[in-house]
Amino acid sequence: MELRKTESTGMIAELAQSVCQAAESEDPEALKAACSTLANSLADEPSSIDPALALGVLKCLRKWRRFGDLRRMANAFLEDGCAEPRIFHFLAQAMIEAGESMPAVRLLEAALETPDLSRANWGEFKGALGRAWKDRAVRCRGLRDNLARDAIRESVRHYRDAWLCDKRAFTYQGVNFVAMASWDKGFSLSGALRDEAHEAAAEIVAIISAKPAEQRDGWACATVGEALLEVLQARLSDPRPAAASLLRPTAATAPATLA
Repeated sequence: MELRKTESTGMIAELAQSVCQAAESEDPEALKAACSTLANSLADEPSSIDPALALGVLKCLRKWRRFGDLRRMANAFLEDGCAEPRIFHFLAQAMIEAGESMPAVRLLEAALETPDLSRANWGEFKGALGRAWKDRAVRCRGLRDNLARDAIRESVRHYRDAWLCDKRAFTYQGVNFVAMASWDKGFSLSGALRDEAHEAAAEIVAIISAKPAEQRDGWACATVGEALLEVLQARLSDPRPAAASLLRPTAATAPATLA
């Protein structure tokens, strides 16, 4: 991964590049050493690390699923004074992967109170909250159902909030809302909310299908596939005439790559 280097970043940019190169390797010791060097060097800089550079490092570590190192570097950038709100999102992701869903929830709830938070960041934080609560629901269901019910409701609430915030930007949060409502299977959610999720699935397909083919990447096709599956399941499991209408807007607008 190529990171932007400017005069203000100097040696830090080179060290950041070393972290990304080590992340791609199969040498955890090399990555640990590169992260240590970068973290220890931040204190010697006259100003905080450039936010774009910090995000580049974190994106690379997430891409290669180096979540322990992701957590370490996110904390290092925050300690360095980097004020980029998305760093909290990366830190929360690392915590969730480590099984620390509730500490991640508290972190993200505080991050939502960041002054002048952009709509994009707000939606990402809400989606991450949905993921944290989902993990808790998966761990608790069948063992501590009272906690699982609360966790499902919270997960659905946050995914739904992100989806409604900007449907075109957050189709992937929308399909997570759909998937959680489907997984619930009447365990904790109202019928009205499940119906809303079925309608959201059809809307997600329509939104992505309306995009030019060159703007539909692999993730878009996967999102459409999951949404179409939910539409089909809703149709097969619900004999009501209203359910049959869910298929009509999607069949005519299915992406060419899936048609």
